[in-house]
Amino acid sequence: MDTVKLYYEDAYTQDFTAVVASCEAAKNGFAVTLDRTAFYPEGGGQPADHGTLGEARVLDVHEKDGVVTHLCASTICSSTPASISSPVCCAARSTATTWASTWARM
Repeated sequence: MDTVKLYYEDAYTQDFTAVVASCEAAKNGFAVTLDRTAFYPEGGGQPADHGTLGEARVLDVHEKDGVVTHLCASTICSSTPASISSPVCCAARSTATTWASTWARM
């Protein structure tokens, strides 16, 4: 199932609620997939968004075949919907977006 990418609908989305599709132990943390996300994945020279999913710190974000995977420092229970509050570090995203836009114009 592809992840709904909220950052394409509204690049300024910070708060959202999502259902945890999977949470598996991975190298350096836990690989978490959600039904939808506002976390922008690493790509095209732009770094991934960081923040939290519930209590879990998001260390990295990647997309493969339409599925966005969040590498988290701790596990997230997948039996209930995950309530996500202020997950995206907006200052970091703004800096990265401005830098990428400026670089593209050069």
